[in-house]
Amino acid sequence: MNIKKVLSPFLNPYTGPIFVITLILIFILANILPNYSVENKNKQMTDKAVSIINNLKSIRSYYTQNVIKEVKKHSSIKINYDHKDKIKTIPLPATLVHDLSEIMPEKDMKIKMFSNYPFPNRKNRVLNEFEKDSLAWLINNPNEIYTKTIVNNNEKRFTVTLADTFYDPSCVKCHNTRADTPKNDWKIGDVRGVIQISMPYPKEFILSGEQTILILSIFVLLILILTIHYTVVSFKRQKDNNKIQQDLEKKVEERTLSLESSNVLLNQYKKAVDASAIFSKTNNKGIITYVNDEFIRTSQYSEEELVGNSHSIIRHPDMPDSIFEDLWKTIKDKKIWKGQIKNKAKDGSSYYVASTIVPILNYDNEIEEFLAIRLDITKVIRAQKEAQKADEAKSTFLANMSHEIRTPLNAIIGFSDILCRSKGMDAKSMKQSQIIQTSANSLLSIINDILDVSKIESGNFDIGIEETDIYLVSEHVVELFSKRAIEKNIRLIFNLDYKIPMCLLTDGVRIRQVLSNLISNAIKFTPEHGIVEINISMLEIQNNKASIRFEIKDTGIGIPKEKIDKVFQPFIQVDHKSNREYQGTGLGLSICTHIIELFNSKIHIESEIGKGTNFWFDIDFEICDDHTHTNKDYIEQVNFQVSDVQSDLYHYIKRYLNIFGTINMSSENTNDILIHSCIHKSNEKLQMLREQHKDEAILILFEYEEDIDKFTFKDNEQALALPFYASKVNDALQELQKKTKKTCDIRTNDEESSYTGKVLIAEDNMANQELISYILDSMNVNYKIESNGQEALNEYIKNKYDLVLMDINMPVLDGIGAFNSIREYEEKNYLSSTPIIALTANAIKGDKEKFLSLGMDGYLSKPINSNELKIMFDKYLIIDNITIEKEQMEEKKTITENNDIDLEKIATRIGVSTNIAKLIVNKFKKEILSDLAELKTYVEEKENTKINEKAHYIKNSCLNVALDDICDLLQKLESQENILEYKTLYDELETKINLIVGE
Repeated sequence: MNIKKVLSPFLNPYTGPIFVITLILIFILANILPNYSVENKNKQMTDKAVSIINNLKSIRSYYTQNVIKEVKKHSSIKINYDHKDKIKTIPLPATLVHDLSEIMPEKDMKIKMFSNYPFPNRKNRVLNEFEKDSLAWLINNPNEIYTKTIVNNNEKRFTVTLADTFYDPSCVKCHNTRADTPKNDWKIGDVRGVIQISMPYPKEFILSGEQTILILSIFVLLILILTIHYTVVSFKRQKDNNKIQQDLEKKVEERTLSLESSNVLLNQYKKAVDASAIFSKTNNKGIITYVNDEFIRTSQYSEEELVGNSHSIIRHPDMPDSIFEDLWKTIKDKKIWKGQIKNKAKDGSSYYVASTIVPILNYDNEIEEFLAIRLDITKVIRAQKEAQKADEAKSTFLANMSHEIRTPLNAIIGFSDILCRSKGMDAKSMKQSQIIQTSANSLLSIINDILDVSKIESGNFDIGIEETDIYLVSEHVVELFSKRAIEKNIRLIFNLDYKIPMCLLTDGVRIRQVLSNLISNAIKFTPEHGIVEINISMLEIQNNKASIRFEIKDTGIGIPKEKIDKVFQPFIQVDHKSNREYQGTGLGLSICTHIIELFNSKIHIESEIGKGTNFWFDIDFEICDDHTHTNKDYIEQVNFQVSDVQSDLYHYIKRYLNIFGTINMSSENTNDILIHSCIHKSNEKLQMLREQHKDEAILILFEYEEDIDKFTFKDNEQALALPFYASKVNDALQELQKKTKKTCDIRTNDEESSYTGKVLIAEDNMANQELISYILDSMNVNYKIESNGQEALNEYIKNKYDLVLMDINMPVLDGIGAFNSIREYEEKNYLSSTPIIALTANAIKGDKEKFLSLGMDGYLSKPINSNELKIMFDKYLIIDNITIEKEQMEEKKTITENNDIDLEKIATRIGVSTNIAKLIVNKFKKEILSDLAELKTYVEEKENTKINEKAHYIKNSCLNVALDDICDLLQKLESQENILEYKTLYDELETKINLIVGE
């Protein structure tokens, strides 16, 4: 409990004294006065009892000294306790007192005599506890008075007891000489017994005169104190009230001046609002009660036309009712409403306002009226619409430009894919082909991001989180820049911590982009024979997250301390006057900084002029559980023997050798692969090793690629130069294994997949139907193809399917309509949702997000690539692996069917064999001329809609046979709105197609 709160009544100057005095009076009444009364009553009763006992003693003394003395002269008269029973017998003195005690007491008073030594006639008397206590005390204190208040049977009595002592010699003699005496050695002063008087305890309240005067004096003093206190308080209160009154008068005066000033300001504010804002007031029914000049000017209505009317007078019919329902609900709930409203002026023109409507409440918290403040934003809205149109035009331009840029990139990707699929390539060539393909795909991805209008306008990059193999990402980057390092004789050292999980959730493209930029800069600013080191290390794994550090160190020219903070700014480069060859855009580090910030991290830098630079950053990645990210093609269980463990080259490659097997430092096993570091460009030591290990496999390490050309290698030898990384070392070991035919455990995968399940395809283009059938037949998939969305819907209802591939642009019912109908059918019949994948030939930015947001389960762009299709099948169908002999996988390659249709390009793009590609080409040639003739009819008849639809149909066919130039032409024809351009575009299209089909 709060002590201050409890004491507050006592601390109050008004109630406090009353509370204190009340407590004092209660204390006096409850304690002092009752004690006084008890003391007075006890004394009064004690005095009365002592008086009676003393009177009895006086009577007995007179009786003994006068009456007994005279009686003894007459021998015929006896003195004894039984005087009532015998004649001529008078009572003993004690008997006389006892007899008198029975007749003397007042009503309810009792007198009693008792002793420890009673005469025989009283020997049967039993003393109670009080009698024993009082007798024992008085024997030792014969001159004292023993009193006690006794409560018995709800009766309260006050008892007084006095000692009865021997004071007369004759009494002592008599007691000592009587034959029935209980004791014969009595003497003067001995206590023979006690005399007790008990009387009812009085109930009245008794105070003495002095006590009464004292209590009255205390009351008077307390009243006097109260009077003085309240007089002082009243005086102080009066003084405070005078001061408060003066202060209030001063504040009122100040407030009056303030209000007058506020009124002046309010008038100025009103003028400002009237000059810039549309202002009105309405009553709580919504009837206008006031409008300013701006309202009148904007609405073109007069004040008389507006006041007394509702705001519906300026309501535009385009405004939905729901807006005003929300408005009224909000302000009736006594809340402020804000929003944009389209109004109609008196002349019929429209204007837009940003409205704020405020309910004004009275003292009862009820709505009194509404204030509406509006800003005319007509120009802003119109500018936004114009900007939106420009934005749409820009998006169309970017989509077309993206298509144009991707066309040559598709050729690079296609031919690199052909190289990757080529048989008989050595590991080095295969790796180079893979790097070309990876780099081109990376470039394509970056171009797509750069061309995205939203990123150009905002300067932001999107982070696409997906399952990523950091090993492959980093190795590809290192391989990409190894040639540049070789050209400058730079030792490119790559250290990858193999504690890092194989599968991480991140954006591999962005990580590659940052690493590429930092490594490129390191090589650029490092002179010949310098060192560039890439370290990727595990910091910790916690809560299914891996914290990884990326570090790029070089021994280059360095950065001045005063310019370190500026290198991350766009278009900024460190100006080395003596090093003008280091030129560039200055955008790289700025982009890298932005990307790393999107990963919630920061790039750190340390540098010293002439000694090099160190960039590093730490990123936390979520670990994904994907068993496909494994080193499935790596050699295993290899034994290695090292010729020089002190070599730097061995130090660089050691971590990778441990992946593939065991390093035996002193082994003499002829099955070991010998690791030899050739650093001094001398073959003397190598010749000695060759003599010692004639038939053993030797992996020779070099610092620089150019050193390899200076040696002639035997069949049991394989050369490897910096940079080292796992896949590169693995490839070298595999080549060495082929040469020496050593038994190495190489895990291979000669399995292709077949799928259990039924697939429904909705596709209107006959060429696409043919292509899809070829691909699905090669995968042993059970499928059904329908030509439009309505047929696909009917087929789906009739039969159960495990996966649906849905074209978007189809006659009768398009893909989106068919998708919605299928979902409604499933919901109505309580069926689980079947996966539906969108197919479209328009790979414009945002299409994928659009279809996924509708609820589709995936997205594939045309022409359909078999590898991408396999990914979808792996996700939604049951996989049956079937082993295929390598001989069956070998197919003859047809380089070119004719001048313009490249079967290899088709096979690469779609992911099928060249034999299937040939069938697709034949199908295309068979149907294209009839389709072209139909398009020509529509052009001549100027039927815009049919021209667009047919152009889209033919474009699908051309995509399948990799006729990119013709697809671009068809895209222009499909999106063309100018009728005059149709004929020109068609003539160009007809000429190109006739050249291809040989007509």
